[in-house]
This record gives sequence, C-alpha cells and structure tokens, in this order.
Amino acid sequence: MDANLRARVRTALLVGPLIVLLVVAGGPGFLLAVLVAGALGGYELAQLPGNIPRRVAIAMALCVPALSLAVAYAQAWLLLVLLAPALAGLRSRRATLPGTAGALYVGVALGLLLLLRNGEDGRLWTLVLFANNWSADSVAMLGGRRFGRRRLAPSISPGKTVEGALLGLLAGVVAGLALAAAGGLPLALALPLNLGVALATLGGDLLESLLKRQWQAEDSGTLLPGHGGLLDRMDGTLLAAPVLWLMLQVF
Repeated sequence: MDANLRARVRTALLVGPLIVLLVVAGGPGFLLAVLVAGALGGYELAQLPGNIPRRVAIAMALCVPALSLAVAYAQAWLLLVLLAPALAGLRSRRATLPGTAGALYVGVALGLLLLLRNGEDGRLWTLVLFANNWSADSVAMLGGRRFGRRRLAPSISPGKTVEGALLGLLAGVVAGLALAAAGGLPLALALPLNLGVALATLGGDLLESLLKRQWQAEDSGTLLPGHGGLLDRMDGTLLAAPVLWLMLQVF
C-alpha cells in the first residue's frame, strides 16, 4: 500500500465514524457540521484559481453556508437570485462565473442535505446516502487501479477508468441497498434511489475534476491527508444529496 493510500485510509477511519455519529444524532451538531463544511468548501472553492484576494475567499466562505441555511430552513429560493449578482461581483482575473456557479452549487447541495436529514426517515436515508457514496468512491478508485484498462473521461480525469466506475457503481448500490434493507425500506423504492445516488456520485466526482482542470489545480486543498481538500472528499456527495432528495420528492 503506497503512502497516499495509507493516509487516505487513516483519514477515512477518523472522519467516517464522526460523520456517522453526527448523522445519527442529527440536531444542532449535524447542522453545525454542515455549515462548517460549507464555509470550508467555499473558502477552498475561492482559492482554486490561485492569487485570489483574501476578502474574496472569506466572502465565499460566508455566502455558502448562508445559502444552505436559506434553502434548508427559510426555503427562500429568491435569496439565491439576490445573492447571485453579489457573488458575481466578487471577481478577480480568473474567478467570475465559475466561482459564482460553484458557490451556488455547494450551498444549495448542502442545504438539500439538511432537508434530507430533517425529512421523513431522514436519518436512515442520509446514512444510505453516505454508505452508497463512500462505497462507490472507494471501490471505483481501488477497482480502477487493479482492473482499469479503458479511460472513462481522459480529457477531464485521466486516472478514472470504465472498469473502476462500473465496480464503484455496483459497490455503491449494494452498500446502500444493504443498509436500506436493514432499516426496513422497500426494495422497490431503495433500488432506483440507490442507483441514482451511485450515478450522481460518479458525476459529482467528474464535475469537480472538470472544475480543477479548468483552473489547473491538483486538489482543492490539503485539509484531509490522502484525499486533498474538503471539496475533494465531498464532490460525490454534493451531487448525490440533491439527486436523492429530488428522487424522494418524486417517489
């Protein structure tokens, strides 16, 4: 096992159980954790282009959790429209529309994660989300290293393979279904939702890779050894959480 993978495993063993405990407990602890994650993610997002004024990064760190609160509690969707021009005004030579869109994306996604946890069977569905998300991400990486032959999206993320992605999708669906079955959720509901979460996990990973490639950044930060920044760890969740929440509204 190489040094980066060892660091990745150690970080996962430390952070993973903490996230599970926060999800199970819910309440103010989970809310605070999501808001802190949003602030750190917003700060990392602002730093991606490089040479960004500190005031811009701080403003982004404040705007993202504010958006999450608006979506989750006020459901003030109009606030997104009002804040968009303000975020667009926080511009530098290399961060304009992409930074604004990124802040909206992260803030809304985390707000929907809060709505998911606070909804019916929210604790179980949020645990299913993370079980699926983490399994899909980890198995896609390990499976790609061991069995990968064909590149999935070489222009976006050269390291990802078709074989790794398929193994990751399978692992995510199986892990999510196992937890859903243990919690008594019906298979007819759990299967399509878990498939949607696994696909969204892969899509979220590619989306962040595209953003980093645009700004020629290797990682979003160095906060989590072996993973990179917080955005590198949350990339799949940021798309999977809204997808799961939306599918639950439909089903």
